[in-house]
Amino acid sequence: MAFRVRHRDHAGSVISTHTPVGGSLQWTYRAGQPGDITYQLPQSDIEVSRDSFASYRTDFLLQHRPNNAGPWISLIGGIHTPVRLKNDTDLIEVGGRDWAHWLEQPVWFDYYNYNWSQAGDAFEDRRRDIIKANKTVTTGIFQNIAILAFLPPVSQEDIIRTLITNTKRGPNYPNISAVFTGSAGVSQFETTSYIINFQDTTHVLQHINTIAALDDPYGFDWTMNPDKKMEFFGPRKNRRESPDPIWVIKDSDIIEHPILELDWANNGPLGTHVVGLSIGSPALWWFKRDQDSVDKFREWLKIEHVGDQYIKGPEMRYAVDGLDYIHPQKDVKIVVDPSLLEGGFRNQIGNVVRIIWDFPPYHEVNAYYWINEQSYENTDAAGNWRLNLSLQQIYDK
Repeated sequence: MAFRVRHRDHAGSVISTHTPVGGSLQWTYRAGQPGDITYQLPQSDIEVSRDSFASYRTDFLLQHRPNNAGPWISLIGGIHTPVRLKNDTDLIEVGGRDWAHWLEQPVWFDYYNYNWSQAGDAFEDRRRDIIKANKTVTTGIFQNIAILAFLPPVSQEDIIRTLITNTKRGPNYPNISAVFTGSAGVSQFETTSYIINFQDTTHVLQHINTIAALDDPYGFDWTMNPDKKMEFFGPRKNRRESPDPIWVIKDSDIIEHPILELDWANNGPLGTHVVGLSIGSPALWWFKRDQDSVDKFREWLKIEHVGDQYIKGPEMRYAVDGLDYIHPQKDVKIVVDPSLLEGGFRNQIGNVVRIIWDFPPYHEVNAYYWINEQSYENTDAAGNWRLNLSLQQIYDK
């Protein structure tokens, strides 16, 4: 198999194409956070020229060609961040973050194009204008010099699209598009009232994750693809009631199973009598109690906050039902050889994997897991790979 990294200018034109030094290439896909990449290039690379790539001045695209044949498959793309040189080696250390990094900046307001003195004759006049603008909010999606408001409740999908569109400014901006897929047992994203004020320093990406948390324990998750499509799924691509795994990893595949390391732990339940709190003081609350779990593990009280969206009885019950605390919490750390998995190098965030592994005579692991993070390491010049999977077990309700 082969890997290459293409360096591009902000307009998308290819500047150069490189093969990373063996054993140096690493990258990670994440749910709800930007992915990243690091690799090394030799100074002797014929495509390396003086200052041909630099932090934030150029972009990258990692591509993969299985079996050294066929078309190149894009894996992760984004913006170059650190580039390092050391005097005791001829290697260039290159880093980058995926396209979601572009959203790690505050919401734009037109007054950021002015100093306060350029916007009028006196600061008091400008402050008066901002105060007045805050009082002129209309229904729906509204923005002026002082406020970006979503009132009365607007669909979270529309809020997300508006926030991403807000970053589309300046020359050759990363043209990120939002794509909505998947299911969490909810038919659509919730509606939300949301306000962002002038001079708010919160990043667009933080606003998006805050909106996702309003509906905890449901909400939504997202991941970034190399074509700048930001994929939102609410919060997983598979329903817990009918998980459809992309990979089934089992110890019975003796000849060629992909597991390199498997570390499993049973931590017991977080609670067997669970109380969920919403807004207010005292807060709105709802409880659930599982008698079978109480009989097995004793009555452990757990109090947890759910999303502020839930303010009615049926809504609170729905939210608390989503807390998986009454189940024994099973941690599994797994390292696999991605070359033995179909699509093993691609972004599979939000998909499901099933693990069947027997530890006789004590226990057989047989469960479904959501994929929350994939981290790749090229361990040697021979091209051997390790994929560290961060997984979340899927429990029955």
